[in-house]
Amino acid sequence: MKHGYYSVVKDNIKFVFLDANYIKTDLGILPQCKANFKSPTDKCPYIPPEQIEWLKNEISNKQYYFVICSHQSLSNNFMIGNHSRGITNQEDVRAVLEQRNAKNNRILFCINGNDHGDAVKQINGIYYCSLNSASYIWHGMKKTYQYSQEIHDKYSHLKDIILYEEPLHIIVTIDENTNVKIEGMHGHYQNVTPDDIGMGDMWNGVSIRPQTSPLYIKR
Repeated sequence: MKHGYYSVVKDNIKFVFLDANYIKTDLGILPQCKANFKSPTDKCPYIPPEQIEWLKNEISNKQYYFVICSHQSLSNNFMIGNHSRGITNQEDVRAVLEQRNAKNNRILFCINGNDHGDAVKQINGIYYCSLNSASYIWHGMKKTYQYSQEIHDKYSHLKDIILYEEPLHIIVTIDENTNVKIEGMHGHYQNVTPDDIGMGDMWNGVSIRPQTSPLYIKR
C-alpha cells in the first residue's frame, strides 16, 4: 500500500479512509510512530495538506455517495493536556466535506473509532458517529484486579481496563435511495463499572456506557 489513506467503491457508494497518524511539528510533518509525539507545540493526530487535497479529489465525482472513515474523530475536540482525542485540524477536513455537500448533498456520514466510547453528532448537516470499542474501556485511572492472578500475569494491562460482556457493534444498511440505517445495541459490563471507580458516564468526550447508538438518516 502506497499510503495509509485510500478509497474503495461498492456500487454507487465510495468509502473514503483517512489517515491522521501524523504529527505537525515546528520543523514539518512527521508520521506518528513509536511514541514520537513529545513537544507541547506538536499537533497530533493531524491530516497533512496533500491528503486533504486528495480528499477533495476523491469526493468530487458526481456518480458516487460517500462514507468517510477515520480512526480518530472528526468531531471530538476533547483535550488531554496538549493531546487531542480527535484530529487536530478536523475543522479543515469538515470544511471540505461541507463544501462538497453544499453542491448536492453526497456525504452520507462519517465514522470513527479510537475513543472507545459512543457518540453521534450532527455538524452543519453531516453526521459524525464514534463507534464504541467492541470489548473494553481503556482508562488507567484506578487499577482493578477482578480475575485470577494467572490471568493478570498473562494480560498485564487488564487492571487498567473495563471489559464489556458482549462484543459491541453496529449494523449499517444503505438502501437503494441512499437512506442510512445504523442499528445499535445495548450491552453490559463484565464486573467492574465506570461508577465503581468514579469515572461517571463520560470519558474523553464520549459516552462510555456499553452501547452503540442507532441512527437513521433519511435522504
